[in-house]
Amino acid sequence: ALTLMDLERFDEAGSLLRETLMLGRDTWGVSNPITLGVQQSLGGLYMEIDEPAEALPLYESTLQWRERLLGPEHPDTLASLDNVARGHLALDQPARALETAQRAYEAQRATLATGDADLLSSIRLIADIHRQAGERADEVAWRQRLLEQLDGSEAFAEADNVESNIRLLQLAIAGGFRQDIATLRSVIDNQLARGGDDLERAAVQYRALIETVD
Repeated sequence: ALTLMDLERFDEAGSLLRETLMLGRDTWGVSNPITLGVQQSLGGLYMEIDEPAEALPLYESTLQWRERLLGPEHPDTLASLDNVARGHLALDQPARALETAQRAYEAQRATLATGDADLLSSIRLIADIHRQAGERADEVAWRQRLLEQLDGSEAFAEADNVESNIRLLQLAIAGGFRQDIATLRSVIDNQLARGGDDLERAAVQYRALIETVD
């Protein structure tokens, strides 16, 4: 099913995941880790095809079972929190998304090292939530926090982190807060130089942005 999703054969993937989920529930039970993994994957498929209203109940059910069985700070539980937050965000529910995302972030901050990819993902998500809510100052603060965490991180040149820095640069050019634009541009240049083909979209976005100021 995951291979079919990678190939964007979503109808086939969805049929297979729904069949597997029903089989898992009947064979192993609703709380079995395999069943929950399939359930989460089906939620991910619904998110891919822009049906967050279908994804969110699956994500919430997975979260409830993982909290009960694994505890609130288990990595799988935190991943489920992240998914629930993304579901709320896709449904234009930023307040509920923020509450859930902050729970994940606080737990990760206490257990993960600075620059950990999962921690960076949570920071980006919170920044995106503030962006959707129109809360520019909070968005800037979280994107600056991400920038600080990237130094020395193995995820330094990942596309999502590059795009977050480009968004921060866009906000810096617009003005209204303190940010060393030259230093930020140097970081982005370094990210693009170290990245691969997956950064082409970010590179195009970056070049278009700096043309407005050079």
